[in-house]
Amino acid sequence: MAPPSQQRKVRTVAGESLLERDFQLDEIRAASLVAAQGAGRCLLIEAPAGAGKSALLQAGSEIATREGLRALPARGSELETELAFGVVRQLLEPLVT
Repeated sequence: MAPPSQQRKVRTVAGESLLERDFQLDEIRAASLVAAQGAGRCLLIEAPAGAGKSALLQAGSEIATREGLRALPARGSELETELAFGVVRQLLEPLVT
């Protein structure tokens, strides 16, 4: 077994194994706590394809839900580039229908 300094940290959130994502999960948790108190926060998650962005977003959704927040999913696509506020529509449509 590798010494602790060389072991890779794996955390399981929302049924997903997230490798070495403690910093990102802590940032999401901190933003959720601030948002739960009524102050807005914006987080940007960017990485190359296959780097685990979707798993991190799913974990963030679970963290926010545990803090009493509502997580609203949306996905941008090239097909929506001509549709003004397409992602906003995706976010809010379930709330008004």
